[in-house]
Amino acid sequence: MDARGEEVQGGKGGMGYDELRRGWCLGDGEFRQKMLDLAEKALEGKKRESHSGGLIKEHGEGEFLRLLEEGMAKLDLSEERLRDLKKSAPEKKALAAWLTSQTLVGTELVAQRLGMGHRSAVSQAKRWAKESKEGQKWMQKLG
Repeated sequence: MDARGEEVQGGKGGMGYDELRRGWCLGDGEFRQKMLDLAEKALEGKKRESHSGGLIKEHGEGEFLRLLEEGMAKLDLSEERLRDLKKSAPEKKALAAWLTSQTLVGTELVAQRLGMGHRSAVSQAKRWAKESKEGQKWMQKLG
């Protein structure tokens, strides 16, 4: 069936069928990005780990990397400096809390990329950012 609910000739096995069956969208880059943005909006507030679709994962990770660069710039951090910070450094905790609130990536990826050890450190960082004055101060720097 097409978008109007009409049956499409050819059925299974047609060009693009497998991609559509797996949830991929067909269209140019602008259309694809629009669909990714709509998917992200629809999933706001939902448990991130429960969404494993290819597009959602791709969009979440791409947005994560973009925002990681942006956040590091706001905190005046280089890759080397980030790597040298302790696992529980306030910069890492603030970045972890901010990134998980802005993207669909899971806590495991955030913990790994920021060098925070176990993913539970990211959950603790989110609580720190929300409940402590120091955490809120760091979050303000990230906007």
